[in-house]
Amino acid sequence: NKDATLTMNNNSTIDTQLRVRIEYTSYADGSAKTVTYSGSEDEDLKVEFVNPGQWLPYDNGMDGTCFYYVGPDYGSSVLKDIDDVYSISPAIPNLEIIKSVYYDKNIATADYSGNEVTVNIIFEAKQADYVGWSTLASYQVNSGVN
Repeated sequence: NKDATLTMNNNSTIDTQLRVRIEYTSYADGSAKTVTYSGSEDEDLKVEFVNPGQWLPYDNGMDGTCFYYVGPDYGSSVLKDIDDVYSISPAIPNLEIIKSVYYDKNIATADYSGNEVTVNIIFEAKQADYVGWSTLASYQVNSGVN
């Protein structure tokens, strides 16, 4: 269990859109494979966002599921259109993103016992409609499971 709030400092001078992609080691099929977290209830990994209604999953068919920042007033629990992604103003100095990342206590521990797992959290930004997403930073945790 990893409890530490991941916060992004905003040093941008222009409006910026944000998304987070989370990749982790899964032994759900009996062997190690890296999968992208989708937020599904049946996943082995659990992620708690500081403001879950402000980070919504969306799979664009190319990058796997990413969690897009939609701001405080989006009004839906589903990101209906990728064009609805909120732009963060330079006036916002920081943004708390994730408060907890952990493997589900109900997973089959025999699949994980003695094996190394990796969780990689990738922060990406986009500053204009006509450019692609760029990686800002990543945070990686490696651990063995006992």
